[in-house]
Amino acid sequence: MSNDDIIRAWKDDDHRSELSPEEQSKLPDNPAGETELSEEELRQIQGGFNPGDVFTTLTITIGPIAPREHD
Repeated sequence: MSNDDIIRAWKDDDHRSELSPEEQSKLPDNPAGETELSEEELRQIQGGFNPGDVFTTLTITIGPIAPREHD
């Protein structure tokens, strides 16, 4: 299997699924690591938000602005 075939198999799920079981077993691990995350992993990283976090809201109210005096 050429390097181009290996890289294509890493990037293209459809291509990888078309490989025989023997060819799939010969594929080296993808150097980028696991590309699919579990539901739990997705929940943990979603925008860095943890539903248990407490946030404080700051509200600033600006009153009416006085008209400028002209010279």
